[in-house]
Amino acid sequence: MVTDSAALEGIFQKSDLDWTIVRPPQLTDTPFTGNYRVRLGHLPRMGFKIGRPDVAEYFVQAAADPPHSESSWSEQLAISL
Repeated sequence: MVTDSAALEGIFQKSDLDWTIVRPPQLTDTPFTGNYRVRLGHLPRMGFKIGRPDVAEYFVQAAADPPHSESSWSEQLAISL
């Protein structure tokens, strides 16, 4: 699966599209907390799990207000508790 994910990410990176890849760690069925961290390029320190509702909320937030840097919309973000 890691090989497939890397290949897919490579397709986006080589394209002319604006993109954001969100990489959550282990997904859990815990209730929504609204308490999570996002880090560019790597998982936040000690971020091993996150609830599905928190990831969903982040997707909605990111779609409404894309998390782009000043230089590019193309980012790889990791999210965790």
